[in-house]
Amino acid sequence: MKQLIKQFFFFLFSSVIAVGLIHYLALPTLMNYPRLARMIDRFTYTEETLTLFLFFSIWLFLIQWQYGKFSTIYRICERENPLF
Repeated sequence: MKQLIKQFFFFLFSSVIAVGLIHYLALPTLMNYPRLARMIDRFTYTEETLTLFLFFSIWLFLIQWQYGKFSTIYRICERENPLF
């Protein structure tokens, strides 16, 4: 039950961070560049796509951190580049 509450908190935390970063920081910055603004306007779901990508990245990282087991991809990067 304790882990479920932590995961729910991680879910809420990552959703708030993702929406805040994309809506209030990333998109206003990207809209200052005309070529990027035109590209973003062509794809209707740009904001939702960026928000979902950031949300899942943060949420899955926090879940891996909670369990203390990181994906194999991170371990491969550590072996190949010790400064990573």
